[in-house]
Amino acid sequence: MEKYLTLEQAGDAEFVARWLREKGPGANRKEAELFFEWGVQARRRRYWSGAVRDFGEGLIRYPGPQVLIAYANAELRMLGEIRAQDSNVALHGPADMKRALRFYEAALAADGVLNSLSSDEKVQLQKNMEGMKVYLRTGKQQPDCPPLQYFVRTHLLREQRR
Repeated sequence: MEKYLTLEQAGDAEFVARWLREKGPGANRKEAELFFEWGVQARRRRYWSGAVRDFGEGLIRYPGPQVLIAYANAELRMLGEIRAQDSNVALHGPADMKRALRFYEAALAADGVLNSLSSDEKVQLQKNMEGMKVYLRTGKQQPDCPPLQYFVRTHLLREQRR
């Protein structure tokens, strides 16, 4: 296996679990932690593209559950703002959410190997996944799915201003 993953590989739950089992807990971890910290700083500033970039750099080095979740959340926020500006949430929203779901599923798979998520984090991740799946099936927003709420709310607020 390669030293670093691709983003496509990082969004593949089976690949992530296999990579973590084969590479072990120390592989590229120091580099990944540095990028994760930079992503956290960008997230605090609400600089979503920077957060996506930094979390992405971290997760290709070491796809731990926290960085996979942080990446998916930041990407949804970034794409929610982009789609709202372009008024094309309806066109691209389902694909964006399906992409985020892949990273959430990879986070669960990574946690299955590393067992590093708290029980609260795991419950929230599962709620987020279920909320997005319900929205994709029915179009109904789920109140206990913050990433979906932010993604959809950004679009709705822009529409109300017009």
